[in-house]
Amino acid sequence: MNPMNIQRRYYRVNPRDICFIRYTFEAHDGLAVVSTPPGSKDIIVLRIAPGCMDEVMAVVEGLKQELEMDETDAENGVGGMEIPNL
Repeated sequence: MNPMNIQRRYYRVNPRDICFIRYTFEAHDGLAVVSTPPGSKDIIVLRIAPGCMDEVMAVVEGLKQELEMDETDAENGVGGMEIPNL
């Protein structure tokens, strides 16, 4: 998989929900990888596999029914720190 084809979405979430969100995406094998940027306690990054955006957004919409997930523009850094493109 070419890393250049991976799309990223950033969400502000309650830190206690991060494990639940991560496990939810792990159950949908191959759709997206959930991580937290260095220095962030309430931002997650979804790294979305090519061709999976619609499915990922459906999962996100389902999660939003259960918990708070606010999309944010964190590409320019979190708390003044640059987020690496892993």
